[in-house]
Amino acid sequence: MFNKTIFKQTFKSNYPLWIIFTVVMTAVSCLFIIVYDPKTMAGMSEMLSNSGMGDIVGDRLATMTSILGLLSNSFYAMVGIVLPLIYIIITANSLIASQVDRGSMAYTLSTPIKRTTVVGTQAIYLILAILSMVTVVTGVGMVTAEVAHGGVFSEARTADIKVNAEYLNVSEDKLENRLYLILDDETAVKKGADARDIDQETYKAYLNAKMMDEAFTASADKLDKKKASVKKDPALILKNEEALTAGAKVMDSSKEQYQALLQQTVAANASEEQAQALQEKMMKGMAAAAKSMNIDTEKMQENMDKLKDDDTALTAAEKASGIPKAQFKQAILQQLAQQELSMDDGFDFNVKKYVLINLGLFLLLFALSSISFAASSIFNLTKYSMMFGAGIPITFFLLKMISETSTDLESLKYFSLNSLFDAEAIISNGDYVLNFVILAVVGIVLYVTGSEWFKRKDLPL
Repeated sequence: MFNKTIFKQTFKSNYPLWIIFTVVMTAVSCLFIIVYDPKTMAGMSEMLSNSGMGDIVGDRLATMTSILGLLSNSFYAMVGIVLPLIYIIITANSLIASQVDRGSMAYTLSTPIKRTTVVGTQAIYLILAILSMVTVVTGVGMVTAEVAHGGVFSEARTADIKVNAEYLNVSEDKLENRLYLILDDETAVKKGADARDIDQETYKAYLNAKMMDEAFTASADKLDKKKASVKKDPALILKNEEALTAGAKVMDSSKEQYQALLQQTVAANASEEQAQALQEKMMKGMAAAAKSMNIDTEKMQENMDKLKDDDTALTAAEKASGIPKAQFKQAILQQLAQQELSMDDGFDFNVKKYVLINLGLFLLLFALSSISFAASSIFNLTKYSMMFGAGIPITFFLLKMISETSTDLESLKYFSLNSLFDAEAIISNGDYVLNFVILAVVGIVLYVTGSEWFKRKDLPL
């Protein structure tokens, strides 16, 4: 089933090509990770959602603002599949069909080595080559993400934390947990705002929102609950002294002050009817403000920072909505702060999901390589091996691409193995396990089929 000599010979013949494709593939992956910027991605996502491309991109817009979202919509949608696929097509053909076509397979089989051993060794080489290629991309990608952004082997730090940790002469860890140190220093506020490329007023709102978010995290830990459930029902914190104390410490406030803040939050969330009425008023105000600023209402979201400083537009919003200018402006600041928090989430490099994405990529390449290997094992001539071994995988890739260009063509994805590799589903905690199983089964079946066919077919020896 395996021959060390054949494996070494195959390795020597193919490793230069493996190195070239692996280096290029890894370099492209690292480039996407290095250039990632949450503000740029958020702006791009907003632009796409307001254009005709929004319908094509669809649900993928929700994940595009994170590092993994960027990778899944770029690298793992194109380069991460095309480059190894080219390598697979070339290598798979050279392992069996090309040798039969040239006559060198006759020399190999003239020795006591069995056909089973020859084809088994070649199959093992191709699988290990693909596995090692994906492993290198995964490992180097994780190191690159750590160096460029952090968050893999250490905590990710935003630009404002880095610059203010140096200015305030405190560690980044300490400052991350004591954001009030920035709020208490006007120079630190200015440095942080400049680092995030926002105005100081918005930056202060962001810091307060982030402190509140981290207070929820601290309180949730004491309650042994998820932060999402605690944010949804802050009343849970009010019932626990330890949770109140933990949250107050993060906010640098007394337990009573934190308790009062939570009570206000609970009261604000108590009435759905009031919340809906306020939302409708805000929409009326936004429409009036957009008209005053002579921009489309749909583009108001990307002009929030201008609206909060436009007194004429705020006056128009107040008149249309009945909400006082100060309150309307505060609501805008809160929305801008939430946008900044969302950008922070983009730095979250979930190692488990990243590994699962690369596992999915390997299984897809394993399945596609089995097609090329089976074709190489079945046909004696290179032209037929390439016709099917390259034609079918490339067709799968094209069908997947075409299916994403229009909802009318979406059904084409069901005719492509590539559709079973869904990085978006992994990122969003969707269903992907069955897809992985199908890819693995297809790969195993076709590798076995190709091997058995090669053992039994007549060779031009």
